Amino acid sequence: MKTIFLTADASWTVPPNFDPANNTIAAIGAGGHGAAGSTTAGGGAGGGGAYAAIVNVALSPGDVAAIQIGTAGGGPGSAGDTWLKNSAGTVVLLARAGTNGANTGAGAGSGGGAGGDTANSIGSIKFAGGNGGGAS
Repeated sequence: MKTIFLTADASWTVPPNFDPANNTIAAIGAGGHGAAGSTTAGGGAGGGGAYAAIVNVALSPGDVAAIQIGTAGGGPGSAGDTWLKNSAGTVVLLARAGTNGANTGAGAGSGGGAGGDTANSIGSIKFAGGNGGGAS
């Protein structure tokens, strides 16, 4: 089995040896940024991105698929999500980003960002990202 890593936004031309009946494509959403601390409270950590994979996606050799690689701190529902669209422009794989950590202010402690969720991810296999740790 051939493994291809796509690490930047682009279009991807499905290679001639791609088998639509025997493939797995996986994605990981970006993690959220950690929040800046202050002299009285630490900043919470960003949540981890979700993992999603699709098995036997119906792409044909020569199809051009669009991809977005999630940007750290981009947040879910935006630039932080990692996705693959088929040649018709339909999202067939989506891994949600984690949310940014927070600094809730003086002495109150700070919340960690939520991990990327599975409810809004798209794929036949999905795992949520871990929540970021809080600070006090």
